[in-house]
Amino acid sequence: SATPPPAALTVQGQINITGNTNIDSRDDTSCGNKDGTWSVGSTTVGGSGDVYGADGNNTAGQSAPSGITDVKQNVPTSAFEPFILKNNDLDSLKAMAKAAGTYYSGAGVSSLTFNAGNLMPNGIIFVDTVSGLNVDVNGPNTTSTSDLASVSIHGNAPADPSGIFRGMIIVAGSLSISGDFHGRGLVYSVNDLVYTGTGTGLIEGAVMSQNIR
Repeated sequence: SATPPPAALTVQGQINITGNTNIDSRDDTSCGNKDGTWSVGSTTVGGSGDVYGADGNNTAGQSAPSGITDVKQNVPTSAFEPFILKNNDLDSLKAMAKAAGTYYSGAGVSSLTFNAGNLMPNGIIFVDTVSGLNVDVNGPNTTSTSDLASVSIHGNAPADPSGIFRGMIIVAGSLSISGDFHGRGLVYSVNDLVYTGTGTGLIEGAVMSQNIR
């Protein structure tokens, strides 16, 4: 099974940070000190964005090939293997989501939106492929891109009266988060991720983008 991500934001691809995005792994070291970001490709930080790892100092944007650092980029693809959700992990999470009534599959997931009219309850939310089969379960590139889920989450989506979602979000495809969304837990996208925060938008936990395509 997968182990906890090595960074606050872990991307098996490139990372582009702009605007006022702040990525910080210093506040919670209960699972050990974590890097700020990990990427297979390059990581660019623009605008007034900052990245902090739990590296023992408060200087943002430092990069090092080893040890805990703020920005860890050009990481070998093989290094991501322990952190990726495998088919058995995904199947177990699906089963839990199905039991809770928070599993989504079929034609609707090709363009699924969580907002004030389609709220997100706490717990495990699993948005599967249209077919319900794990991406590339039959081998690399065997899943059509049209089968991938495409999910959007808006700021007013959490069902909890506090306005905060608590749990796990797993998307077998692409995920876009925008607005004043506040979540606590794990956000995992099997393909790509776009995050556009506004107001007090915040994710407390870990975010991972597998970038399978």
